[in-house]
This record gives sequence, C-alpha cells and structure tokens, in this order.
Amino acid sequence: MNTPKNTPGARWAALATAGLLALGATAAHATTVTEDPNQGILPTFNQNHDPDFPTGDRPDLDAVSASATFNGDFVFLSATMRGAPQDDSFYVWGIDRGAGTDVLNNPHTVITNTDPNDPNDPQPLIGEGVAFDAFLLLDTHGLAKLVRLSTPDADNNDVVTPTGADDLPDGFVTISGSTITVKIPRSFLPSMGADVSHYGYNIWPRYESAAGNTRVTDFLPDASTFEGSAVPEPAVWATMITGFGLAGATMRRRRRLTA
Repeated sequence: MNTPKNTPGARWAALATAGLLALGATAAHATTVTEDPNQGILPTFNQNHDPDFPTGDRPDLDAVSASATFNGDFVFLSATMRGAPQDDSFYVWGIDRGAGTDVLNNPHTVITNTDPNDPNDPQPLIGEGVAFDAFLLLDTHGLAKLVRLSTPDADNNDVVTPTGADDLPDGFVTISGSTITVKIPRSFLPSMGADVSHYGYNIWPRYESAAGNTRVTDFLPDASTFEGSAVPEPAVWATMITGFGLAGATMRRRRRLTA
C-alpha cells in the first residue's frame, strides 16, 4: 500500500530528503585548498634582515592546507603549516569582500611599506593575483587584528589605505599542533560588493612581523583566492534531525502495517 502524498509521514519524508540534499550540497562545496608540502619557501623571502634568523628549514612558515566556512554570525578560517608555529612565526589572512586588488603587487601602495624611489628599500613585487580588501594579522600568542581597506584610489596609483580595524576577542584564535583556527565576527567584515558566499581568502605566513614583502614566506593559494562554504545553522540541523526521525518512524509503521 502506498502512503498518500499529503499524509504527515510523506511530508516529513520529503522534508528529510530535502535536508539530505541540502547537506549534500554543502559538503559538495567544501573549500579546502592544499599545496605540495615540498614546494618550500618563496624565493623572494630574505632572512638576511635578521642575522639571528635560525638557519635551515622552517616548516612552520610553509602553508600546506587552508579552509574557510561561514554561518550567520562568523567566518571560520583554518590553516595547517608543515610544522608547528614558533614564537617568531606571524600569519596573515587576506580577505576579498568584493573590492580586492593584489595589493602586494602594487609598488605604490602604502600597505607594502615600499618606496620605489628609495634604493635602500628594495621590496619585491609578490602576490600577483592574491586580491584582498581586508586582512587579518595574528601571532602565535592568539592575538589577532582585522584591518579593513579602502577601494583603490585611481587618482593616486591605485593606493589603498586602512579604513578601520578591530581586535578579535580572546579565545577567537586556536593553535593546535600545526593548525591555526580563527573565527571572525561577520560584523567585522561588511561587504564591499560581494555576498559572503563569494568572499575570497588567502593565507600567507611571515617571519616575525607584517612589515615588508621580503618577510612573506608563502601564499596559499599561490596566485588566487578561494571561496568559503556555508555551515548549516543549528535550526537547520534540528529540522533535518527531526525529519530523519519522523521519516524513520513512518517507515517502521508502514512495515508493521504491511506485515
């Protein structure tokens, strides 16, 4: 005997099916990017700025994977290095909210601390294709600051300038082994033209500070950004779980009736 389509059991079964499809769609758009762990440090990285820089390999400055998700309140970012962060490790997330440009590849921008007319300040142009209009600075002690940028000034060599900044609350940065996880209130990241589902992300480790392009050791992804994926809200999870349970109960009742 078939269950009529307008019965409660059929409606809950349809709801459960819709929940599974929604969950499957979310999983299908998982946004984890990876890099060859043997790719190593950027050739533009110059450790000679600091004579005390430890020689040899620095796996904590080599990003091998990164991911981004979001819900109604937060953006969640996670990155794994090839080794656990050390005290002089420093990390930056670039975020493109719709008005991003490859700021680090602009010799005139103030963000790079570059003076193209100063022969004593030879800053390489790096990060071509890594567009951002906000960036998150964080250290290995859990301190983090989100800085928002202006749109490029077309009358001044497309220079961008900071328009605001917020410190992340204590506990919003977590370091476990070689993985660094951070959550950012969405109120800190108002749109610059893109929906949050199309924000772009890129992480780059640095040695010791945020000053100067020669302190950047890696980009992930190398010459682009990647988008985040939505996390189902608690209410959606509750609805799906309820639907699964009622659908299961309906199927058990149908089996008893058939028997």
